[in-house]
Amino acid sequence: MSPQDSVSPRPVYVLGAGFSKAIHADMPVTDELGRLIRQRLPGLKSLADSPATSFEDWLSLHVTPLPFLEGHANALRRAEAEQVIAAIADVLDERVEIASSSASPLWLRQLVALWHAERAIVITFNYDTLLERAINESLLSGTQGDDFGLSYADDVVYPAPQAPPAISYADMSAPSGSSLQLLKLHGSLNWFWSTGDTSGATLTRTRERSMFSGASMVDESIDFTGARALDRFLIPPVSSKTDYYNPWLTQALWRTAYRAIQKATEVTLIGYSMPSTDRSSLELLRGISRDATLSVIDRSLGDAKDPSSLLWRASKVAGNLGRIDEGPDAVGDFAADHLRAAAHDLVSSEPIAGAEESTASVLVASSIGWGLNARPKVFTLVSKGAIAQTRDINEAEIRNSPMPPIEMSLNMLPAKMHELSDFYTAGRLRTRLLERDLLTIDRDQRRFSAVSAESVQIGPWATILLYLAPLE
Repeated sequence: MSPQDSVSPRPVYVLGAGFSKAIHADMPVTDELGRLIRQRLPGLKSLADSPATSFEDWLSLHVTPLPFLEGHANALRRAEAEQVIAAIADVLDERVEIASSSASPLWLRQLVALWHAERAIVITFNYDTLLERAINESLLSGTQGDDFGLSYADDVVYPAPQAPPAISYADMSAPSGSSLQLLKLHGSLNWFWSTGDTSGATLTRTRERSMFSGASMVDESIDFTGARALDRFLIPPVSSKTDYYNPWLTQALWRTAYRAIQKATEVTLIGYSMPSTDRSSLELLRGISRDATLSVIDRSLGDAKDPSSLLWRASKVAGNLGRIDEGPDAVGDFAADHLRAAAHDLVSSEPIAGAEESTASVLVASSIGWGLNARPKVFTLVSKGAIAQTRDINEAEIRNSPMPPIEMSLNMLPAKMHELSDFYTAGRLRTRLLERDLLTIDRDQRRFSAVSAESVQIGPWATILLYLAPLE
């Protein structure tokens, strides 16, 4: 049974500013943004001299018409707020480029791989595209309908604004439901519109094709569609966001998130502080079932008895608290532990345990090439001491082969290089998993752990497809 056909509720992860800050320490949270914007817009006297207690207070007051002011005065205040929102986007653009100019952290790639394997629904309140760049870098492989394919960021961020016409082969891909789903409830740096368009008719986006280490799949220096000449579609950090919830896309995103949260049996907050001023988001989280488990991962949780603390607020929206972890390395520790738990759960997963599938060939979905030149690839798995290795096989030929994939793979190799007993069947895989904490696999001199399995029919052959997460 394919995961997308499963009736099991998908796990939900909710990400806040603390998640992006864990990726790169220079990613600013709200009050830090306020300080940066004041430096960037020194001529905006109302912001520099504001008596408001916080940046969010100033912005909230300026997007809200005040009844004692004349129309032109309120329009001027709103224009200043839009200037600040544009500056927020510019600051974050710069920080995203800095953050993604170096290698991505291992824990981020592990989470991306795990979310892909479990078809997670990831809800984020962040504008930045760091997660999308990590998804592009990871080249997520797996089944897409009756075939194998790769999932890029554009395939997992939906609902989203319409994209411009395709200019490359990868632009022809579309969401398939075969990977994680990323819901960007407050908009995104690569989403644009004409400000004030309450219908959302002008919404558009640029494709996110960048990766970490400063790499990009395409040359994006030229704005072929003119999308970047429009205003950013960002729901700003204001206490009342009513005016920004009118476009169809915003409602579609929030309703999709709410339904996912209502169905979920596991919800995990990562770097989301549940600020008391973010009333809509708090009401969204009140949709968590009382039978669901809520885990909270953050740099600081506070005292469970303090109503102003994250831990206290979390306890009020969920009947069951799961993992509670805090500290500077909390997110990385969570990723490592989640990987190990997924590897352990693999032992008892149905596709591995089924006796009728004990002779099924074990395959690994991966990719070859890089960026837009990458293509999906399937490999058989062989024993090589403590670490398993992959062997190349032609997935298209499997469909017409008179022999199972592992026999076909053996015949493609030089004589006496392997015996058939070296190759993994589902039964042998289960035995190996019971013997070891992790099934470690060497792929192109990089090590991975098997974290999930899926029954896949390729032509006449029932196979077990393994999903991997990086160990280094």
